[in-house]
Amino acid sequence: MSLRTTYTGALDTAINAAIAAGSAWGTTNNAAINTALTTASGLGQSTVTYSANATHNPAGMILQGTIWNAFKSGLYQYLASEDIMTSELSFSIAAVDATTNAVTITFTF
Repeated sequence: MSLRTTYTGALDTAINAAIAAGSAWGTTNNAAINTALTTASGLGQSTVTYSANATHNPAGMILQGTIWNAFKSGLYQYLASEDIMTSELSFSIAAVDATTNAVTITFTF
């Protein structure tokens, strides 16, 4: 096994874990997101912001590189299954502490 193969194998594993974590975050927060969207629609708001903590690889995600992009990919997949289009979404991340980040989704309809 070459050094490159070692690196890319570990990176692929980390990317796949981040995608799964993003999808799981969406599933875990589904009820709260649904409540936020329902409340906002009742008020006639076209922009809704929802934020919740995520504990998956906080050091890797806060760098907003490959791991963050993979986590967002999992979120996109999950939200697409809920009929939300990517053009209706934006994401941000902020460090809470060494083990947790706050992930924020802004929906614009």
